[in-house]
Amino acid sequence: MLKRLMAETPKFWKKIQIFGVLIVTISGSLLTSKLEMSVDTHEFLKYLLTIGGTLAGISQFAINDNGKTEFKED
Repeated sequence: MLKRLMAETPKFWKKIQIFGVLIVTISGSLLTSKLEMSVDTHEFLKYLLTIGGTLAGISQFAINDNGKTEFKED
């Protein structure tokens, strides 16, 4: 069995992760839709896509250690 070090993600960062994924989903679906939109709106949605992906990715690094990190088996 493979043992790995697991630590819990704090609740705040879990919410940030969900928010980031939500932003990516909405902006990505609007970018790929066949709607007519201005160039400025298109650029704004691309920025939102980048921001949402960054939020979701960075939230993965937060851990709630408190000295209680345990090894868990897969």
